Amino acid sequence: MLRIYEVDRGAGQHRRLLPVPCLPGASPSGDVVTAGRRPGRMDEQSELRFNRSATSVGKARAFVRAALPAEQLGHRIDDITVCVSELVTNAVRHGSPAGHLILVRVIVNEMLLRIEVHDAGDSPPRLQAPADDDEAGRGLFLVNALADDWGIAPRKGLGKAVWAAFKLPAPVSVRNPVPC
Repeated sequence: MLRIYEVDRGAGQHRRLLPVPCLPGASPSGDVVTAGRRPGRMDEQSELRFNRSATSVGKARAFVRAALPAEQLGHRIDDITVCVSELVTNAVRHGSPAGHLILVRVIVNEMLLRIEVHDAGDSPPRLQAPADDDEAGRGLFLVNALADDWGIAPRKGLGKAVWAAFKLPAPVSVRNPVPC
């Protein structure tokens, strides 16, 4: 299910996406890797920037796997990893113009995991219905099938964030992995 969320710019507070509470939608910070809790919030996050390169897809998968406790997620870690691959591949191929970086953010809020892939491209991705013999067009089709929800959010400045959300069987914590 595709949902496009509006950004709540509450007075003096962090930006957040609605209607999902406590999930940050701010543009990337100046750090390469950040992790931890935001003051006064229940969410944890880790993020890493990648070059616009095909090799970044595997590095993004490794980053997300390292940031999450796979042993607590069971088979869902595979679904999450496939969605990361597809979202980063779309950002590399279609989203981010040459010379721009791609940001992958992992956010956990109690029983919800959200993966965001930020790029500097203006055009939103489109869910397609590929024919059996098509060689492309299955990325968002897979994300739609594997994630509990997904959508597109605006960013401050250039680009967009495409995200996938997963309901968790139990609360987990985000790790701060070493950059890939």
